[in-house]
Amino acid sequence: MSRLEELLASRNSLAQLVGYETFAHRALQGTMARNPETVRRFLDLLSDQLSKRTQKDFEMMTKMKMKLNPQNSKLMPWDHPYYSGVLRAERYNIDPGLYCPFFSLGACMEGLNSLFSQLLGISLYAEQTQRGEVWSEDVRKLAVVHETEGLLGYIYCDFFQRPDKPHQDCHFTVRGGRRKENGEYQLPVVVLMLSLPHSTRGAPTLLSPGMMENLFHEMGHAMHSMLGRTRYQHVTGTRCPTDFAEVPSILMEYFANDYRVVNQFARHYKTGQPLPKTMVSRLCESKKVCAAADMQLQVFYAALDQIYHGKHPLKKSTTEILKETQEKVYGLPYVPNTVSRNILTVLIPLFLPAPSLSSTELCNFDLHHDLVVHLFCTSCDIQRCSLHR
Repeated sequence: MSRLEELLASRNSLAQLVGYETFAHRALQGTMARNPETVRRFLDLLSDQLSKRTQKDFEMMTKMKMKLNPQNSKLMPWDHPYYSGVLRAERYNIDPGLYCPFFSLGACMEGLNSLFSQLLGISLYAEQTQRGEVWSEDVRKLAVVHETEGLLGYIYCDFFQRPDKPHQDCHFTVRGGRRKENGEYQLPVVVLMLSLPHSTRGAPTLLSPGMMENLFHEMGHAMHSMLGRTRYQHVTGTRCPTDFAEVPSILMEYFANDYRVVNQFARHYKTGQPLPKTMVSRLCESKKVCAAADMQLQVFYAALDQIYHGKHPLKKSTTEILKETQEKVYGLPYVPNTVSRNILTVLIPLFLPAPSLSSTELCNFDLHHDLVVHLFCTSCDIQRCSLHR
């Protein structure tokens, strides 16, 4: 851990060299939060509001562990994702296979098209690609057209699994929008990358509820990039303050879980039967199981990140800070010589030479949808983050 402490100290020195009190102050400049003090107040307030509900969630997990593993019933940090999943399955028994027939890729894209038309006056049109324009034959090109302003930009949809393709869902920019010297606007070009299964002889590409929600989420980023109109391309679309970048995509997730929206497009690919409202309600309710504990975990990650990038020299070793913060903020005991793999999304970038992966690129694998971490991840470099490029 001495190397980690050396790297954190170096970040602090570099921040002070250019006039910032700490690296956290440098990272939060230009965001809506503005400074670490605001972040700290937000995290403290959120933690206070979550405290009682989180404790109830841990009690439920402990009871489930006692039921399944009576000889070792103490709840440990690694138990959280497993037993929250067990509780979710026991209460609601959500079988993704029952939902998939209602979420064909074509139906979901029609749903997005309808939603954008109603909300924004925007339509998506498939365009023929030129030879050599795309990197895989299954990549599709969409033109984004506004009812009065005309063409807004292009989206390349790289939706399907293939060998050696990164297994992650993300949005990234090929060309940012900007105002050119002649007064014309350079249209943005972005890519949406998913890992969907291919269609089969007997069925189209069918999405699980999670896949459908991710599609809506990533399309929220794409619309952010399409609708932004800025003078310079380094601040267009998702290249905005990091604590706002997730807002449009999180909003799209709410649409993906609202029956009034889902009912407009979710149809069984064979029968045309609409998805029953009760199934949507059960799916939404299942997401509330242990939701407080899940959010408290994200508060812990954000708080740890703020401390590591706060005032230096650190008052204690990074290991001692990890133990103290985990037990104070999260509530589950620290186990010596262990570290959550999700904490590595904060730590690993410190060991990577620029311009390699930023922490948010690493977060795409596991924490893309965890807004608290993305809001206040001081390791996020907006110029290299895959969400903001």
